[in-house]
Amino acid sequence: MKLNQLTNINKVWLMLLLGLGVYTDLLAQSSGQNYVQTRTPRRAITTDAKLDALTLNKDSVQVVIQYLDGLGRPVQTVGVRSSPLGKDLIQPISYDEYGREAVRYLPYVASTATGAYQTTPFASQQSFYNPAGTPSTVTQLPSGVAHIVTPFSQTIFDGSPLNRTVDQGAEGDAWQPYSATSHTVKVAYSLNNNITWVTDQTSSKQVVFYTATILADQSRTLVRNGYYANNELSVTITKDENWVSGRAGTSEEYKDKEGRIVLKRLYNLKAGTTEVLSTYYVYDDFNNLAFVLTPGANPDLASGQPDQTALDNFCYQYRYDGKSRLVEKKLPHKGWDFIVYNKLDQAILTQDAVQRTVNQWLFTKYDVFGRIIITGMTTNSGSRATLQTTANSASVFWEIRDNSNASATGTGYTNGTIPLSALTYYTINYYDNYDFYDNTFGQPNGTSQVTSPGTRSLQTGSRVNVLGTSTMLLTVLYYDKEGRLVRSNSRNHLAGTDVVDNTYSFTSELTTATRTHTVSSVVTTIANRYAYDHMGRRKTSKIGVNGVAQIVLSKLDYNEIGQLSKKSLHSTDSLNYLQNTRYEYNARGWLKKNISNEFNMTLGYDTLSNPQYNGNIVTQQWGSNLANKFLYTYDKMNRLTNGTSTGIVMSEVIDYDVMGNINTFSRDGGAARLYVYTGNRLNHVEWVTNSYFYDGNGNATTDGRNGTTLSYNYLNLLATVTKATPALSITYTYDANGRKLKKVNNTTATTRQYIDGIEYNGSTIDFIHTEEGIARNTSGVYSYEYHLRDHLGNVRYTFNKNATTGLLTKLQEDNYYPFGKQKSVVTGLNKYLYNSKELQTELGQLDYGARFYDPEIARFITVDPLSEISRRNSIYSYALNNPIRFIDVDGMFAASPIYDPMGNFLGTDDEGLKGRAIVMNSKDFSQGMSHEEAKSKSTYERGDADYGFANEKAALKYANHYVNLKNRPDYDGFVTISEGIDWAKQHPGALNNPTPDNALYLDASKLDFGNLSAGDLAEGVKGNINLFNFVDFTNSKSRATTYALGNTQMKLLNAKTGAVKLYSDGYDWDYHDRNYVESARPPSSTRDRLIWGERKRAGLNDSHGFNVYMYGIGNLRK
Repeated sequence: MKLNQLTNINKVWLMLLLGLGVYTDLLAQSSGQNYVQTRTPRRAITTDAKLDALTLNKDSVQVVIQYLDGLGRPVQTVGVRSSPLGKDLIQPISYDEYGREAVRYLPYVASTATGAYQTTPFASQQSFYNPAGTPSTVTQLPSGVAHIVTPFSQTIFDGSPLNRTVDQGAEGDAWQPYSATSHTVKVAYSLNNNITWVTDQTSSKQVVFYTATILADQSRTLVRNGYYANNELSVTITKDENWVSGRAGTSEEYKDKEGRIVLKRLYNLKAGTTEVLSTYYVYDDFNNLAFVLTPGANPDLASGQPDQTALDNFCYQYRYDGKSRLVEKKLPHKGWDFIVYNKLDQAILTQDAVQRTVNQWLFTKYDVFGRIIITGMTTNSGSRATLQTTANSASVFWEIRDNSNASATGTGYTNGTIPLSALTYYTINYYDNYDFYDNTFGQPNGTSQVTSPGTRSLQTGSRVNVLGTSTMLLTVLYYDKEGRLVRSNSRNHLAGTDVVDNTYSFTSELTTATRTHTVSSVVTTIANRYAYDHMGRRKTSKIGVNGVAQIVLSKLDYNEIGQLSKKSLHSTDSLNYLQNTRYEYNARGWLKKNISNEFNMTLGYDTLSNPQYNGNIVTQQWGSNLANKFLYTYDKMNRLTNGTSTGIVMSEVIDYDVMGNINTFSRDGGAARLYVYTGNRLNHVEWVTNSYFYDGNGNATTDGRNGTTLSYNYLNLLATVTKATPALSITYTYDANGRKLKKVNNTTATTRQYIDGIEYNGSTIDFIHTEEGIARNTSGVYSYEYHLRDHLGNVRYTFNKNATTGLLTKLQEDNYYPFGKQKSVVTGLNKYLYNSKELQTELGQLDYGARFYDPEIARFITVDPLSEISRRNSIYSYALNNPIRFIDVDGMFAASPIYDPMGNFLGTDDEGLKGRAIVMNSKDFSQGMSHEEAKSKSTYERGDADYGFANEKAALKYANHYVNLKNRPDYDGFVTISEGIDWAKQHPGALNNPTPDNALYLDASKLDFGNLSAGDLAEGVKGNINLFNFVDFTNSKSRATTYALGNTQMKLLNAKTGAVKLYSDGYDWDYHDRNYVESARPPSSTRDRLIWGERKRAGLNDSHGFNVYMYGIGNLRK
């Protein structure tokens, strides 16, 4: 952050007191220490005097003091009165003789509340977690915090100047690096060697050298060129916390001299024999990824190479045009997907294998700022190459708002970009103002809602098609002056409306959300109210329906370090609650117990004769008296192999192939049933009579288990289900965004309607979803039903308050096999069960949103839409075959960027927002850290995906965040000019108050540096580059890159290939010449002239800016 950016802070006030004798008596900062004090008001304050007057009030001002040593390094951070009881939260920091944080300490709570520097922080921290005289058998302290003898993690570094981690411990005695066999993450570094390589597996000493040859039609041919010579590849070897000896449980990552991953190799142990699973990454001459060869294709074979059948069944294939744009791709068991671009490198047409059979193409149209404004379907029998030629000759690249032409297009936009005809519209988006076609909801009110131009760059409305109809559902969005959504007006598919009004605290916490739902003149009002503590932790959630007095839906209590310690449900007086659950955690922060009268559960990790130290659960006890107990075992890939319970008796025993497909499956001691495949596609299961068949997109069109015939819409969502005997006919209706709107069982003549959490049975509201269950409608009177869930979100116990006795009444109790099958069909009204997903009773499957899951066979019936994130896993497997540890939020790959165990988003490693999923303690995280380092510090390392959370609340917090990641403009690693402006306006003050959520994350490989070449840089030297001098104004990516980065720090890694590394920076719309005062005339410098122009055009000012974090390797034009 530049010093001159401190002059205009309006919400975060910084006092930089570096031993200069500056004194304040507001808090007891230690005057003999260097420190930075940050004060964040929680209420409106206009003067320094008012801020000073409220600083001692923890509910009005948040204060954080960071103490620094003589080198300017943080040595202690004090969250003044930050604990739930208002005590100081201390984060001690220490360094070894090389300035490294070799030991990282858990935060602790002091007995003071003054912000004073703690003179004995390490002894105090030890006393907090391990009070003197506490028996080792005590696991939970009276404060609600886990008893931890070793409340710190240790890092052992190699002896090189690179300071690479070789042994990473964690909190707790079991995870300290005491010896070579300690349960830590161990990392080694080497070079490949075909003779003396460290592995004991002869077949994995060598690395096959694959390349991709580009043919004239831009297709790629896989070529085997023998093996890599010795010492050509750098290798990172990682052993997880369960590793004891041998190669099992080890992963190896091989990189070439350009830093590209060419191989990831994992080792499993199966029937006493080491199983090698290799995934190769093959690049073409332009460094584009052309093939991913997964273990199922056996890419390690001694001679030859995977044939086309193996490529089609198991591998990922990519083709690019002469501009290195991805134009064709093929995923396992799917046909080829085609992409057509305009001259601005925007994808305007896409086609999958099913659409190709009927000559359909999905189209996308943009506005001048590169924002998506229209999507839909068109019909054209031309080939991809033909359509690309047409796009190359086009001269119009964006549409503009044109209400005068609205009746002709039905969109409120011009129709000048291809395609021009045979258009079916799916979505239409409006930005900047409310003067768009047929806005029947009208303009903002001008008071709490901002009018134009205050909404410039924000999305103000949309129309979404109800698939299979001509109906377009209108939504209009209204904002306040901070860019926060304060009202949304929308039409629903029942010809009614939904209006949601939001209010916020000064610090942008949602305080009320009131929804007015109208259908057929019947109005239903749902009022939610939220309260927070002085640190922004949610304390209570209230709800009221149709003006009836609000009840407290939930009350949350926290222990002194901020972990959820108690949840209380249902109160009419905020004092007495119907139900309470307490939570306990182990040293790693993993959920250990949830305790209540209705549903008790304990989870064991490093216990019994088969302990797991990486987050896998080995025991699960449950029931009011813990009478039921599951024992779990895993293979070295962390896949569940056996789950057997006593008490309520259940068991599942599973064996897998190298892709994670189930080979054999046994339930309740029965015979091991064989699964028969072609590649990853399930053809037949031994105990059923029918077979599975699929369409060109990999969707099952015949369900072999229940004999139904299935069809899908263009989103690959299940649309119809039919069966002759017994007769069955079901139709599902969705909107173009994939929201399920209606389910009709034509056989029983029943209809279920879904409207954003309100469900109708026929034409009457059945219930309304709440955060803790549902509000059930009985003749217009709503009663609340609550769902007690386990650590996976599985609903285990459903209850309500008896209207007569006022006591808790059990309505339903559910138990599940490990992969989600109900132990027995329970008579009850709740159909939201395993993972809280809705059971489709006619099919015996669960609707996860993106696809349906069959717990009977433990597989999805359609392809994972995010399968490219974890290519070594089957595209049909559920939760990485570890259903006791992981949840599948929406039927897509269980992955995320980096989160902490409480579900808070931390940022990314060097693989970006779509990188491998890692959960780690926040103190171990640094933005942009290498993927290897991130894995070594992960508390849930799994090799390909690593997530698990401290409790249900944390998992749900993660889930809500993850689902919305795809809506971020940087989700694909690239941001257009308009997206950057939108982001700045939506996050005012982000530079002065940066958070992981208000930063942008850009993939250097997707940037275009214009006419900058390797000859303009010195290899290996980091320097400042002014991209304005090299911009290619004919290229939208070059313009966007220059706009986003301007002057940037860059290092040329390889002069031959043009590979460059970029460094993260802050981007603002602030003048470099601070003496300049805005007037009608622009400033003199190029950069300030751009800022001047953008301020005028887009309404930007000093408050607009954000951090930009770079990852990946960029490439200069050759």
